[in-house]
Order: sequence, then structure tokens, then C-alpha cells
Amino acid sequence: MHRAWMSHQEGRPVMSIEIENLTSTPVGLALAVRPYDLAGRPATVGTAFGSDRFSIDDREAITTLQCSAQIRDTVPHEGAAILPLPHRSTIRAAVAGHGTSLGTLGDSSSAVRGWDTLVTSAGRVVLPDDRLTVAFDQARGRLSLGAHDLAERIADLAPEAGDELAAVALGGFGHQVRHALTQLIDAGRLPVGREGEPAAIAAVLDGLAWAAVLHAPVLGDELLASATSLARRVARSAPGGAARVRAEAALARLVAAAGQLDAAGTIAPSRGLGAPARYGPGDVAELLEQASETGAWGVHDDSSVAAEVVQSIRHLAASEAWAGPGGTEPEVRVFPVWPAAWRGGRAELHELATAFGALSVAIRWHGYRPALLWQLDAGAGGPVRLSCPALDPSWSSSEPSGETLLAGTAEELGDPPAEGVSFS
Repeated sequence: MHRAWMSHQEGRPVMSIEIENLTSTPVGLALAVRPYDLAGRPATVGTAFGSDRFSIDDREAITTLQCSAQIRDTVPHEGAAILPLPHRSTIRAAVAGHGTSLGTLGDSSSAVRGWDTLVTSAGRVVLPDDRLTVAFDQARGRLSLGAHDLAERIADLAPEAGDELAAVALGGFGHQVRHALTQLIDAGRLPVGREGEPAAIAAVLDGLAWAAVLHAPVLGDELLASATSLARRVARSAPGGAARVRAEAALARLVAAAGQLDAAGTIAPSRGLGAPARYGPGDVAELLEQASETGAWGVHDDSSVAAEVVQSIRHLAASEAWAGPGGTEPEVRVFPVWPAAWRGGRAELHELATAFGALSVAIRWHGYRPALLWQLDAGAGGPVRLSCPALDPSWSSSEPSGETLLAGTAEELGDPPAEGVSFS
């Protein structure tokens, strides 16, 4: 069983490998570095062996390999170290650039725990269908790896960049989102004058709007002029298409976040919020069929598919809207869809970034009735209405926190807890 992962030591990238012999037979394992530099050109590789490592004398290529096993029992052979790998045992090695002093090597389970902690620190979504929970974390983790150059790709109106920015924002990675927006604004690289397809422009505008509304509202005003210009370009080049609808919704989202609700309603009736029609339970099921066991999506690990997965599942977990008379009341609809297969299952949202504040909720069951526990930190934005239409269309609350027993089904209802007893 061969595993590989990347990490940092001394601020430099390190590739670690772990090879486990799961059989009952001991084997000899050869660790070798191909005699090519990183550009694929032939290179002369010289190997020197020490007590716990061997070094490759080639500054253009990979230069240090350290093993957790003792090298003294190895056989040097043409740039390779041949190590004994007994049955039911594991060897770990790390490969780093020239001059890196490698420290203690962690195992793959440590890498997995660290990665899971990193991904879930951006908020957690736990759904009754474990496949959706895993898919959400895998997909947003995949997107976070490509977020380092999001600003450059947004500036170039790359076709998939807008969807990725929206998904990274909806996935909760506020630091990466703010970094990308700051890069675009400070460098004057917002793609106002660049040519591009209407769909790509609309996607970029959608991503910029979600990024600002969810994680950088103070930058919303600086984006408004550029967003207006981009929306007008889409309206001129695609007057009757889906791109125009998406672009105008994104612009309305920014305008509404700036406090101009009437103007936002003129641009788009929904004021830019509400779950997009293209994201429903059937769409999520179809996307899950494209996932590999390792968390890669689509053909050749397509980042655009990962972006769809994040956005789809996030809108199944929570959807914002401007509701009430005149569409001026902020509302968060938690679990707007609850399939029959989820009945009796637990669901949780932890510090989920919404347009109206950080949301944490949990669903617990008492007989056939679901109990909802919630906390919504709206900051100075005033009261926000919370609803759960799929489990109780008649219930809503503007309290920032609380717990309640929802209606659930009309048949075989369980008894509610005694007065003063928590649902948790």
C-alpha cells in the first residue's frame, strides 16, 4: 500500500511517502530518484549514504531523501537505496529540495488528521447522508488547494474561476477569499475591461459577490462600480440568457448588502439570494456519481465539478433570502430540503458563514418529531428570521438562539420532552 502527501518543513514543501507491506511475505524495497531534473532533462545523479538518509547531488532536482528506517542496512545501487520491508511493517520517506533539513517524519494518519482539521476549521456541515458530508469536505478541500492563484484567474476571466471563488466563499474559507479580493482591488486587477464569454463574466461576478457578502462586506462598496460595469457587459452581449440572470442576481446581492434594498429589488426580484434552481437533491446525487474514492471529481480531477459539489450541498444545508412584506426581512432557511431518507437522521451546521451571520444548528429527533437547536450571530445587522420549511413550514423565529420542537410528520408523533428539559 503506497501513500503520498505534501507538507511543509522549515517553510519549504516536502513530499512524504509511506509504503506498508500488508502481506505475510518480507520484501526488498528500492527507493530511487529518476535521473532527470524537474524540467524532464537528463541529469547526472550522485548518491551519498549516511546513517539515516541518502542525498542526491543535483541542485536542479530533488536532493534529499530521508527514511524512517536505518539506511545502514541498505544496498546502494545506481542511485537507489534498497531497504528490507518485513511483513506487516511500514517504511516512510520524505523528499525535499536542496538545503532542507528534514525533521521527524509523521505518518499518513497524522497528515489526514491535520488536513481534516484544516478543512473543518472553516465550519462544518454534517448531513444525515454520510456521502454528502464527506463529499462536501473533499470538494472544498480540493478547491482550497487551487485558491493560491484565484486572483490571477479571476483577473483573466478564466471560465472556471468564478465558480471556484463562489464555492470557496460558500465553503467557509474566509482567509483565502479576503486575500484574493485584496489582491484584485489593491493591484487594480478587477476584470472590468477584459474581454470574455458572458457565462465566464457572470460566474466571476457571482463569485465576487458571494466572496464580499460572506467574508468581506467592507470591500463591497469598492466592488460595486466594477460589478455594475460587468453586469452591463453581460446584459448587452447576452440579453436573454442565463448568464444575464446570474450576473444581475450577483449585482443585486452586492447592492442589497450595501443597504440599498429597493435598488436591489429593481435589479433582481430575489435581491440576489435564494438557492439557485440548478442546485437540488437530484443534481447532488448526479455529482456524487462522478467522485472517485480519493476525492477527485470529474474527468482529470475537474475543479469545476468540485465547485458544483460545494455549492449544491451548501444550498441544501442553508439558503438565504430577503423575505417578508416587500422582501425586506433577512431570512435564513435551514435544511430547505429534507428527503424522506433523512428522516430520523442527525444534521449539524457549525459556524456556517451566511449572508446574515455565522450560523450553528442541530437537528435531533424525539419519536417522529425533529427538534431544532440554533444560534445565529448576526452581529450589528439586526434580527434575522430563521425558518426550517422542510420540517415545519409554519415555524420561524427571530431569536438569535434557542431550541424548539418542530411539527415533523402528522402521524406517530413522539411525546415532547418535559417542560424545562433540553432537546439536546
